Amino acid sequence: MGALGKRALVLTTGRKKYEGKLLECESGNVTIVSDDGTKRTIALSDVKRGNLVYEIQKGPKKGAGPKKGKGGARRKQKQG
Repeated sequence: MGALGKRALVLTTGRKKYEGKLLECESGNVTIVSDDGTKRTIALSDVKRGNLVYEIQKGPKKGAGPKKGKGGARRKQKQG
């Protein structure tokens, strides 16, 4: 299963929400590990909906790189 090891949000038929890393999915059960280390095993028959949670990694801001000069080549000054 391609989603193992990724973060997920699972909504059960009892209207409970569980969020954490998908640890395993076997024998009609799914196991999720929350951020505090708590393991929860939920029967697939109790899962109403499940979604992957995408984490946006912060990187450099667009346009925050080195500045580019105008025009390219330097102009020669007139002597005289």
